[in-house]
Amino acid sequence: MEEALHELEPAEVTGQKEDVISELPDDMLACILSKLNTRDAIRTSTLSKRWRHLCSLLRQLTFDHSTISGTNPPNWGNDSGYYKDFEGYLAFQELRLESFARVDQFFLSFKGTKIDSLSVTCFIDEETASRANQLISSAIAMGVEELKLDLTNWWYLGPNAVRRCFILEEDVYTFPHWLFTQSTGSSLKHLSLRNCILRPLAEVGEGFSKLKTLRLEVVYLDQVSMEAIFSKCLLLEELHLSNCKLSFLKVDSASLRKLMIHWCRATKVQISALNLIDFECLGQPSSNIALAT
Repeated sequence: MEEALHELEPAEVTGQKEDVISELPDDMLACILSKLNTRDAIRTSTLSKRWRHLCSLLRQLTFDHSTISGTNPPNWGNDSGYYKDFEGYLAFQELRLESFARVDQFFLSFKGTKIDSLSVTCFIDEETASRANQLISSAIAMGVEELKLDLTNWWYLGPNAVRRCFILEEDVYTFPHWLFTQSTGSSLKHLSLRNCILRPLAEVGEGFSKLKTLRLEVVYLDQVSMEAIFSKCLLLEELHLSNCKLSFLKVDSASLRKLMIHWCRATKVQISALNLIDFECLGQPSSNIALAT
């Protein structure tokens, strides 16, 4: 009985618990935030005044439908990755546009000065293209080292379907490579693009001079663009090309160590890469591939 009659501390009297975590220094709180997905990390800003500015310390930003809304797209075939009907496709594209609007809103209020990586999965139409360019420009200004854009806008129909519907090329987003100059874009080391246009690249300067990894999937480009990549990206070590539909592909790089070519259906492939140690080619007749000796 006497043990139960101890003197109560103020926190016990009020029923409030001491907020120990908020007393940690900013760098430790930033480490905690880095373990959360971007959506949950942003939500912590509503906890208290102490947490309000901590989102500016985030260095890895990932935005997609699930992290923004917290739910899966409607009518999405979870087991096979297809849209069950056209209405589901339209509903998903509407949500992707809404997702981009939220990403845009976040960057307008973001107070951070440095980010390491930015990953965005959304649908960009003609009206939002200029805002997307501004977003990329902001990421460049903050020294982004890894950039991933997934702008997929094709869809499967039916559980066993082989039919796909694609947006016309003139409606596909053009990646603003001209924003990457020697003074602004030289921090970029890893670039991944899906479903966009990457051409012409002949006028590209030194903005990709530190690029080490390049992944292109369903990207519209040509041999002129590829030659510009190899001539400007002298540190490039990994190149992944998937469904890029190149009629002719010439790979000429002394730094390249890994090369993946999947279903590009080029009629001729010439490879000159003395330091290449990992090569994979799918959907391409071996008779069309010429390796320099």
